[in-house]
Amino acid sequence: MKVLIVYALTGLGHLREATSVKHGLDKAGIENEMLDMLAWAKKRSWYTRIAILPLRFGLWLHALTTRNVSQFNELEFRGPLKKVILYLLRFIEVPIGIALKRYLRQSNIDVVVAVHPWGVGSIWTLGFGPRLQQLLINVVVDEIDQASASFYAVPDVVKGPWHFVNSNAVKKLLVNVGVSPEKIKIAGHTLDPYVLDNRETVKKRVNDHLRNSKTLTLGMFIGGVGTKDERERIKNVIYTLREQILAGLYNIKVIPGPHFQFAVELHKFLRQLGLVQQKNIEVYVNSNRHKVVAVGHEWLVNHIDVLFAKTGELIFYVLGTGIPFIHFPPKGSNEVQHIILMKRLSAIEEYDSIKNLHEFLQNRKYLIELGDNAFNSHYKLDGAEEIAKFIKSYYIAKNKYITPIENQLHPAKILT
Repeated sequence: MKVLIVYALTGLGHLREATSVKHGLDKAGIENEMLDMLAWAKKRSWYTRIAILPLRFGLWLHALTTRNVSQFNELEFRGPLKKVILYLLRFIEVPIGIALKRYLRQSNIDVVVAVHPWGVGSIWTLGFGPRLQQLLINVVVDEIDQASASFYAVPDVVKGPWHFVNSNAVKKLLVNVGVSPEKIKIAGHTLDPYVLDNRETVKKRVNDHLRNSKTLTLGMFIGGVGTKDERERIKNVIYTLREQILAGLYNIKVIPGPHFQFAVELHKFLRQLGLVQQKNIEVYVNSNRHKVVAVGHEWLVNHIDVLFAKTGELIFYVLGTGIPFIHFPPKGSNEVQHIILMKRLSAIEEYDSIKNLHEFLQNRKYLIELGDNAFNSHYKLDGAEEIAKFIKSYYIAKNKYITPIENQLHPAKILT
């Protein structure tokens, strides 16, 4: 049995979740490989290079309207128009969906797990999906709103793909746009098993530091887009805490993601502040986003005491570890929904609302409370392992009706 994990490198979030699913399958001993739709289309053929252009244009437009815009989603379409735009986006997936369908027919893939709406969405559009032998699983990794559900969902009452979602709230949204409830499984967020397995250790480390350590380690992460809001606020955090950094009260760890330009900008900024030689400041940048994700996980587990970032999928890492979270302005409806969730849990603080950052960070009791509220929320986070369990059980259920010889000759048929 072989699983193909489909994602699109539109940001670090989808790569992080694809990696988490891979680690869950690895842990279960299930053969798998990852496919980035954008990179695959660029290398596959002249047709795929052309077919992916509409999606690349959409990605460019998204970056243009978020990277250097300081107001939240200034060009966002709202109300009925947003739903129309989402359906148009689904339609432009058709050309690349044709190529993916052809690729799957010629492959030895048994299961497709998509952690990006372009994945199963492009395959299923215009009825392509039902003709495939592979089991299709569409993973919705975020909390979303109703309009976004129109983009994430692949409605089909009888033959539709499985939808794995974080919560009952997301399940209701998908049902509203035509997904059969029987085809939806509340699996929880796909938190990386490395982080999930160490969550108790991380929580103990963080609380011990908050109670007893003179020095706190502040982590600041930038997403794949790298918005102006993130860049400005990271610099502002360092500027505001300059004297305390020099005094050794704070260690600073920054991941500008793959954004070398900001890393250079940040280096110049640190030089201006007289901080460039400080050993308690570390900036990690790498064009290999897989390495960026791995370093981020290692920092979260072993080093970071307080996290500063946008409210993308990192909120689920906070829910898993209990690291106090201070959020930068959101970009995208899912990030707004994440703020709503975290505020309901009293597990988040808005950076722009903090009057005196050093005084805020010295209120250790409140930081512990933020982390405890997140950690004790019991939000379901073992989605990666749930996906692996489901695939194994599905395989066994289908396989028991096929003789071992037939199973070896026709491995894909056990998943029809």
